[in-house]
Amino acid sequence: MIKTLDRYIVRSFLGSALLWFVCCMALRIITDLFVNMDEFLEGDAGFHVTVLRIGWYYALHALEYVTQIGGVVIVLSAAFTLARMNHTNELTAILASGQSLHRVVWPIILCAMLLGGFIIIDQEFLMPPLKELLARGRDDIIEGKERFPVYLMTDGNRTLLYSERLFPDERKMQRPMFIFLSSGKSLSE
Repeated sequence: MIKTLDRYIVRSFLGSALLWFVCCMALRIITDLFVNMDEFLEGDAGFHVTVLRIGWYYALHALEYVTQIGGVVIVLSAAFTLARMNHTNELTAILASGQSLHRVVWPIILCAMLLGGFIIIDQEFLMPPLKELLARGRDDIIEGKERFPVYLMTDGNRTLLYSERLFPDERKMQRPMFIFLSSGKSLSE
């Protein structure tokens, strides 16, 4: 049975998680953009094309950034929620009313597990179909010619593929390397 206390703690935790997520994501994107702005500005593309290229790149890589900062956001949200409740003496009032500290922490733990599940869904189900697009660098689409590196991608036959550059329009690879993984069976089988 969900009580008012549980709803209050969950709402406080999710509000903190949203705040930390927006702050960490904005910091991650702005820092990356500041450091790598020269790669976006290569070529003679106009302002609108450059802004579109930057927006497309960071919209795609937001899935990657969620995986990278998700755990940190969960820990910061839990700590911030409990620290705020302690600062405003809500935690003292809850404990004085006879509630256990475990009773306060369980809604936070359950919400943290759910957010961790969303991170796993992002990593295991949302990112793999976009792996070719995520493998591209910031400057890999210049003046309409697509090229990008391939870092140890697998095919259906348990073969790892590495290439410094892949040119899909020309169906060419620069310095390809194939690693054939054994299936655990001997050749005589």
